[in-house]
Amino acid sequence: MTKTTLKIDGMMCGMCEEHVNDAICGAFEVDKVTSSHLSGETVIISKRPLDKAKLDKTVKEAGYTLVGITGEPYTKGGRFSFLKKISDSSLHGTAGIIKTCWNFIQHRFFFFSVANYFNKIKQTN
Repeated sequence: MTKTTLKIDGMMCGMCEEHVNDAICGAFEVDKVTSSHLSGETVIISKRPLDKAKLDKTVKEAGYTLVGITGEPYTKGGRFSFLKKISDSSLHGTAGIIKTCWNFIQHRFFFFSVANYFNKIKQTN
């Protein structure tokens, strides 16, 4: 999977975002396209890297200017992807351990709350 970020000049509103999204979806086989006129960016998730020349042509034909393209590998985070953060270099030290533990506690509390709710429903039936 690949994450491609486009810097686009000329998007002014939500309708502009939709025009860019539709143009890219029509020209490429993508899994997800998200645009923001506020940041001037479009983020594309696809199975394979996209052709930069074709991206430039597609954005131009939609009426906008492609200013920059960056690409990087993309891995989808799963339900427990927050647990992977403990190995991140930004989370080393006491603050990182506390943050990771707090995230873990919050998620465990949510799952136990849902389980208790369904157990109460079973008991009343």
